[in-house]
Amino acid sequence: MCARFLSVVDSDDAAHLSEEERTTVRTECDNALKWLQEKQGLQSQVAKSEPAVLTTADIQKKQDVVGRVCTPITTKPKPAPPKVEEPKPMDTDVQDGEEAVGAEGEDTAGTTEAGKEETMEDAA
Repeated sequence: MCARFLSVVDSDDAAHLSEEERTTVRTECDNALKWLQEKQGLQSQVAKSEPAVLTTADIQKKQDVVGRVCTPITTKPKPAPPKVEEPKPMDTDVQDGEEAVGAEGEDTAGTTEAGKEETMEDAA
């Protein structure tokens, strides 16, 4: 488990992790490996008829602790690349100094709703 965490932290894929986060993972893994070596050394000195110094439950607890510390750091997603804002296209319907022209070629720049109604009544 620690070997996997250490390989992730030392890879190029972890460039987005801060040095503090990398140090946290390395320290936690180093402590867990030292603990395991100490317990294995003590276990090798105990007679087989004596109670075990190192149990699978102890190992599982240590793995859980290392996992709770290291997993959030090693699975932290890379930040999204910065957005490049595209320039907005200029409005080609109305150009500087020109007035909007209606569908029939009429000047509609100053027309109001009342003016439209009068025009429609005149046409009828």
